[in-house]
Amino acid sequence: MLQVKIVSGNNVDEIWQKIALDLSSDPFEYGALIEDRSKRILLTIDIDPGGGFESGYASTSFSAAIEKNSGFKFAIHREGFLDEVGKFFGMQDVVIGYEEFDKKVIVKTNDAERVKTVFADEQARKVLATIPDFTLAITGKADKWGEG
Repeated sequence: MLQVKIVSGNNVDEIWQKIALDLSSDPFEYGALIEDRSKRILLTIDIDPGGGFESGYASTSFSAAIEKNSGFKFAIHREGFLDEVGKFFGMQDVVIGYEEFDKKVIVKTNDAERVKTVFADEQARKVLATIPDFTLAITGKADKWGEG
C-alpha cells in the first residue's frame, strides 16, 4: 500500500527540493501530500519496470481539490488513433482555437467557452504539448481525502 508523506516548506522551491531528495533514491512508489499555505496537492508516482514478457508502466498523478464545485467539468488527453476514428464517426471534440494544439488533443467539456479560457494561456498549451501521454481532468468526483 502506498505510504503518503506530508511535505511542506516555507516556499515552493523548498518543497520541491524535499521531493527531489525523496525521489533521488529512485522509488517505484511515491506519495506526497504537498501542503503550501492553504493548498493541498496529492502527488503519486507508480512505476513497474515489468520483466520477462511484461513491458511495465509508469504513472504520475497530481490531484487537488477545488474549493467551490461550480459544476464545470472537462477532460483533455493526447489524441490517438482511436480518437481519429471516433472523430470520423462523429465523436465530439471541443476546438479551442489554436490549430496546432487542437490537432494534438481531444477536449471534452460541459462548458466550451470556459475551457477555451483555460487554454488561452500559451504556456499551459506549451506544457501539455511536451507531454507524450497524459490525461488532465476536472471531474467533480470526491478527492483522495474524502472531500467533495
